Order: sequence, then C-alpha cells, then structure tokens
Amino acid sequence: MATKAKSNGIVLLPSEVRADALVVRQPINGKRRFTARDALTTVDLVHGAPWSPPPRSRHQRGRSGLYFFASTRRHVGYASLQEESLLLALDHSQSVAAVLAQPFKLFFRRGEEKKDHVPDFFAVHHDGAQNIWEVRPLELIDADLAREATLTREFCRDVGFGYIAFDGMRTVTKKTLLFLHAYSDPRRYAPPPKIRDTLLEQFASPSSMRAAVELLREPPWVTRMWVYHLMWTRQLDFDHSRALSDSRPMHTVGGA
Repeated sequence: MATKAKSNGIVLLPSEVRADALVVRQPINGKRRFTARDALTTVDLVHGAPWSPPPRSRHQRGRSGLYFFASTRRHVGYASLQEESLLLALDHSQSVAAVLAQPFKLFFRRGEEKKDHVPDFFAVHHDGAQNIWEVRPLELIDADLAREATLTREFCRDVGFGYIAFDGMRTVTKKTLLFLHAYSDPRRYAPPPKIRDTLLEQFASPSSMRAAVELLREPPWVTRMWVYHLMWTRQLDFDHSRALSDSRPMHTVGGA
C-alpha cells in the first residue's frame, strides 16, 4: 500500500483503504485516515472540512442551505429540511460545543462486502460526549440504509462515539424553535442580570408571558424578547408541542 508519512499522520487515498477506517478531509493537508485502533481526538475532526458541500440544484428533491448555529456562532451546512430540524434541536439543547456537517467518510470491508458512508453530522458536547448524528426518517429506511447504520454503529462503538438517529420533528415544534432562534443572540436579547433574576423568580412557579409583561412594566416588546431569549437558552422550560401564546405556562428549569 502506498503511503506518505506526514507529521500529522498518514495520508491515504480512499481507494487504498482496505479495512474499517475513517477518513477526514483536511483544509490544507488533504485526507487523513484513522482506524478504530488509532487515537482520535476532537481537534482532528472539528477542524476538518465537510466531505462535500450541500447539493445545490434547481432539480434536487431536498432543500439545502446554511444554518447559523447560535451556540458556536458558526454556519453549518444542511442538505434537507430534516437536517435543518436536527441542527435546530441540537442548537436549542445548549449542549453542543462543536458540530460539523458531513465530517468524514467511513469505509467498511466485510470479506467481499465493500461499503462507504458519510455521516450527516458529528457533534462534540460540553460533557465530553462525541456523537455521530444521522437523519433517518423511519419511512425512508431501506435495507441498504439499515446495513449502513449497523456498520456505522459498530465503528462508533469501537472508537467511543455515540450513534444517534433522528427521525424528524413536529411542525409546530420546528416553527416554535425557528421563532425563538431569532432571539438567540445574548448581546441583543439577554435580559440584564437583575431583570433575569426577577423573571426566573417569577417563573419558579408556572407563569405566563402575560404575567411577565405585567410584572416588569417595561414596553411589552422588550419583555417579550427577554423571555424568548430565556426560552431559547432553556432557562425557561415549556411544552414544545404547543404553539406559542401569551397564556401558555412556562417555568424555570427544575421548577414545578
């Protein structure tokens, strides 16, 4: 096998891979290959480049684009509205330290069987977890996708990654999160510390937007943006399956 030594690892062409391996596309140094036996660090992955950009064609079936991931203040590409929904959910979770779309290509060899697969997303979480996230609507899973999922899950187990399949989001939930995402910037929408404390005390027991507006005596639009920011950052808990309204109950995380 032809290889070329580099100070940062071994660079291989995909056609040279003969066993289970993960190949990262690096912005400068080409491709870097890892196997389950190699030490794989977060930096190796989140500093990589997407394996391929989201498709853009007048005739494509899905809708691709860029999502502004508020938690990391970076744009992340998505290839479908289902992938956008997953990014919304991850962003709103406030648990993600870094995320990369189409982060690497996996090569699988099982005797005569040869498969390769590019996962949808790789996320590093604040608690140290490193997860592959796949968008897998249940109605679209066929035998090939099921086999890819099995092989990918096995590789994740060997290298210490989590493997999580996302099968969609309810329309009302996505509309709510898209609306709240507009209030994600703490520099513009976070309440001052004293007002934040007042609001969290108010919502220690279930309360509503209407009650918050009456409590603060600020212009209603100002109070609303503060509360929406607290909802986006999960400082206030609420029922994601219901549409927003001034009367819907909310409470501080951990409250009754």
